[in-house]
Amino acid sequence: MVKKTRPAIVTGHTHRVRTSCGNLFITINQDNGELCEIFAQIGKSGDCVKSLLEFACRMTSLALRNGADPRDVVNNIRGIMCPKPCFVGEQQILSCADAIGLKITETLDKLGYPSASD
Repeated sequence: MVKKTRPAIVTGHTHRVRTSCGNLFITINQDNGELCEIFAQIGKSGDCVKSLLEFACRMTSLALRNGADPRDVVNNIRGIMCPKPCFVGEQQILSCADAIGLKITETLDKLGYPSASD
């Protein structure tokens, strides 16, 4: 793995996802078309949930900056369940971690990043 330093300016998008814990705002940043960091904020939750989200995003960002395949990251966080999954339309959101994995997947698909089967 080759550690990448974070440039002063990156680009990204923030997604709002409804979860059973409240609205989750997920920011996915890119550097030169590669994912480099993830941030998440949850509304109306306790400090413990916020600290766990910060931990998850820091570790995900660290993995991405150190050359981890984003699809491997997604495969490790999609499907994590909390006690109160919810539906957003037809999409089931199992947890905040699952929502982050879903948004990373959507971002990779928009970027044309190869799928795990490619």
